[in-house]
Amino acid sequence: MTALNLTINGRTYAVSCPKGQEGSVGALAEEVDALVREIVGSGAASGEVQPLVLAALMLAEEARKSREDAAQLRAQHAATALAQEGPSAAQMAAAKALADIAGQIHSVAG
Repeated sequence: MTALNLTINGRTYAVSCPKGQEGSVGALAEEVDALVREIVGSGAASGEVQPLVLAALMLAEEARKSREDAAQLRAQHAATALAQEGPSAAQMAAAKALADIAGQIHSVAG
């Protein structure tokens, strides 16, 4: 683990992250800092903790929306793949069996 100092809304936080992830964690901290500063600037929250809590809630909502969108896309992809796949071997076997039965009924009735 690597020690890292992150500054969010003018306050420095000492954190640790996996070695090699410092740049990524730093970039995430910059995004959080920008969001917190936007919240403070808009007057939506003040103090030290309230803007951080509001930012966390906003990011959690964004993450939830992304998960929902991803799930919807996976479902659409699965439906498209299934539609393009055509009938399964079991469906083809069932159709052949029904055709054979229909032929037998026709010959008996005929």
